[in-house]
Amino acid sequence: MSNRDRIEERRARLARRQNREMSKRTEKVERARGRALQSDNIILNILSNKILRIILVAVILVVAFVIWLLYINNYKKALSDVDYSMKSTSSVAVNETAYKFTTFKSENPTVGLVLYPDKKVEYEAYAPFANILAQKGVFVIVCDMPFNSSYLPYKRALKAIKRYPNIKKWYVGGFGKGGIKAGKCFSKNSKKFEGLVLLGAPCKYNLSKLNKKTIAVYGSLDGVYKPSKIKKTEKKFSKDKVIYEISGGNHSNFGYYKKFVRDKKATIEREEQIMEATSFIAGEIREDEKE
Repeated sequence: MSNRDRIEERRARLARRQNREMSKRTEKVERARGRALQSDNIILNILSNKILRIILVAVILVVAFVIWLLYINNYKKALSDVDYSMKSTSSVAVNETAYKFTTFKSENPTVGLVLYPDKKVEYEAYAPFANILAQKGVFVIVCDMPFNSSYLPYKRALKAIKRYPNIKKWYVGGFGKGGIKAGKCFSKNSKKFEGLVLLGAPCKYNLSKLNKKTIAVYGSLDGVYKPSKIKKTEKKFSKDKVIYEISGGNHSNFGYYKKFVRDKKATIEREEQIMEATSFIAGEIREDEKE
């Protein structure tokens, strides 16, 4: 091999070595760049996941708020017929208090009844019922339940009766779901009440050991709580119990509002049903007043 060939071979080996080193450096650079890109992608994924979570939570909150608004605004509004019953007259003083209840008072009553409205029914719808009952000598309080829901505070009756110490005997009652709520209040605070008044409502709590009074009034055509369902709970009533069925009456006609879809059509007028119910209840309550 000539000197020239040797020189060319050395040059070729040197070039190959330089190429290998260059390739290694290029690979290192590419790997470092890849790691940097991977880190950037991880950071972007984390950020994007956080953003997605925030968006998801925001959407859930908005949907929940809309559902809540729809729920609280979906209730039975009182008919315009109740306006007269919400005004004081020479026989009954009506007072819309600042304590979330309205009172209906005749002259010098000594027995009172606190009423809970039915679920999703505006409390003013029961003003005619309360007004007529007040005319019969009973001091009546109708509670204004938050968002027209019977699922909220059952102790409202306890707060109400504290404000009227002149009333010596108290009953608690309610319409439909409100009656169930009243039953809970009565079962847990029976010493504060003479008895329970159920209007188109079953008795959900066992009161059979209580030496108190249970007054149950319902319509024979009640389609929300059928008479058979109410009668089945009679064994839970307190020891002193009276049951009164209004022939031709339904569930909704205790108040002035558009009837529940499930309810049956009454065969008697609303005014007749209210008059019959209030007369019976007043007779039972005022009878205890004389004792």
